[in-house]
Amino acid sequence: MNRFECKSRLNIPYYDVALPPEAAIMIREDLEWTSPGGMAKKVMAAYPTVTSAQVHKAWTTMSKTLWKRDPEQLPSIKVLLKEYRDEVDMLEITAAEGIEQVAWVMKKIAEPLRGKIVEIGIDATCKNWIYLKISPADQT
Repeated sequence: MNRFECKSRLNIPYYDVALPPEAAIMIREDLEWTSPGGMAKKVMAAYPTVTSAQVHKAWTTMSKTLWKRDPEQLPSIKVLLKEYRDEVDMLEITAAEGIEQVAWVMKKIAEPLRGKIVEIGIDATCKNWIYLKISPADQT
């Protein structure tokens, strides 16, 4: 079989896909005041090679320092709510068997509604569905 010397070559340039340290600093500085989507726009405008997925992951990882108090969700939220006891009231609600739940109200929102709203519900499992049940006297 005849053979021919191949004169081709393949160059694979290295491209660093890591989040630039300056972008991480931008995320950390505005962590408390922005959403991942809003932050992604800002970072990507300054660093076009950064993806929204990179910003979202960095934001999510960094934001845990703001609210995570325990590796487990329920103990974590209970500790956090106790830290904000001047702003929230935790509610004692009996959960159905096999269900774990935490309920609270924000005092600044709940106080003006006292006597007007009978029930407020938020279902976090259903795209933040909210309902209000207004007392009959206040339905006009």
